[in-house]
Amino acid sequence: MNDFMLTVIILNYNQASLISEAIESMLMQKTNFAFHIIISDDYSQKDNSIELLQSYAEKYPEKITLLLAKENGKILKNTLRALAITKHPILRCLMGMII
Repeated sequence: MNDFMLTVIILNYNQASLISEAIESMLMQKTNFAFHIIISDDYSQKDNSIELLQSYAEKYPEKITLLLAKENGKILKNTLRALAITKHPILRCLMGMII
């Protein structure tokens, strides 16, 4: 494995039906570099997103950092919250949108 490190940011807001697939797709990746996943939830209250995210964070503490908002800040604040703790210069962002 080389010294390259990738940070993947996953933004979530009431996406319980899709979030597991997004997380699993990242965890299944075969790479020759390390990666870390930051999941930022924007105060999901309409589904069981928070419970799902907490279970992933507990199961993969070395891979996943979970950020839970105390109020809905919309997509910009959710993104900035995740970017603020990013430690690596290379990142990828995944986000779901509810229309």
